[in-house]
Amino acid sequence: MSILYIMQIIGGCIMAAGYIPQIHQIFKTRHVRDLNIRTFISLSVGLALMETYAIGLVVHDHTGDAFLITNSLGLALNLFVVFLIAYYRRRGPVEVEVVDECITG
Repeated sequence: MSILYIMQIIGGCIMAAGYIPQIHQIFKTRHVRDLNIRTFISLSVGLALMETYAIGLVVHDHTGDAFLITNSLGLALNLFVVFLIAYYRRRGPVEVEVVDECITG
């Protein structure tokens, strides 16, 4: 296993993990108003094109399996963000009930 292979795995995992905080924030707040779905769709298209290239490397050159694995993970997480944005926009804003408690002495 070469150092470049290891760097690809580590770098790809770091890049894929970059989506986790955004996904956590969406689940936590159930709010996507400030997210631009076109940005995530553009990223998905770019990742899908890179995925096609990675498949070509694996099939024809028998290399690029680390690239294929990490790119697939990034693409899946990015598409999940697109799904969450579409889902929560369709659902509408979440109403949060604020209860004001008054303590009397």
